[in-house]
Amino acid sequence: MSGDQQTSGCDVALATCDELPALTADDQLLLAALRQRGLHAEPVVWTDRDVDWPGVRLCVIRSTWDYMTRLEAYLAWAERVEKVTALWNPLEVIRWNTHKSYLEELAGRGVRVVPTLWLEKGARVDLRELLIDQGWRDAVIKPAVSATARETIRLGVTGTDPAQEHLDRLLAVEDMLVQPFLRRVESDGELSLQFIDGEFTHAIRKRPVKGDYRVQDEFGGSMEPVEPEADELQFAVHALQTARREMLYVRVDVMRDNNGGLCLSELELVEPMLYFRQHPLAAESLADAILRRLPSA
Repeated sequence: MSGDQQTSGCDVALATCDELPALTADDQLLLAALRQRGLHAEPVVWTDRDVDWPGVRLCVIRSTWDYMTRLEAYLAWAERVEKVTALWNPLEVIRWNTHKSYLEELAGRGVRVVPTLWLEKGARVDLRELLIDQGWRDAVIKPAVSATARETIRLGVTGTDPAQEHLDRLLAVEDMLVQPFLRRVESDGELSLQFIDGEFTHAIRKRPVKGDYRVQDEFGGSMEPVEPEADELQFAVHALQTARREMLYVRVDVMRDNNGGLCLSELELVEPMLYFRQHPLAAESLADAILRRLPSA
């Protein structure tokens, strides 16, 4: 089915990518919930040039997980879509959240984030000197536009040669950041708190496999539903309020630092996994929130 046929008279388009044309198993729960409410809802690949976006009443970004390597094209797509239909989360939110410099802004407003050094494209940096200056025995390097641990590596002050080559290669073409390695991720993992329309729905604890630090399931990480501690939920709510943006959905990723203090690792507003399989009622909540936002036919 071509894109224009697929979206003709469509109430809700769930934007995805070429690799996931039928959506993730998580978002298939959302698709079913929308259809159960009598809506014409379809998964739509964002790069499909045949999509009739003016014929779509509302677009919800979901698994567009290939945007990191073509950000300019992605932002241009989002701008075109928002000109002709309702887009959630909105373009302004997407522009703000696709580059991790938003963490610096939140830190300036009082949100405790993972300590970060920001490196601009084209800079020349001596990693070993940087780590010694900061007093960091271990660190993590990652691109400023990234997801699923793309080009992310861990290094120690005594073994920077391969990491220096890695950083030099990437800094030539994109902004990068360096953060201290938070050792508790190996045991505590990362806590993801999901919010729909500003209301907390559920939390997931993600842990890496033994010997790794990456919590994503692509690297063998595990996940389980948990009840967040009161301070964790309060911390996540504070981060959301500090962002000062209207959001349909959001995932707040929180970690404990080496002293046990809470810090924000990511505020995911573009295309986060929302773990509906672990909490199917959240898919129902998002479907209801989408229904409330649908423009008049």
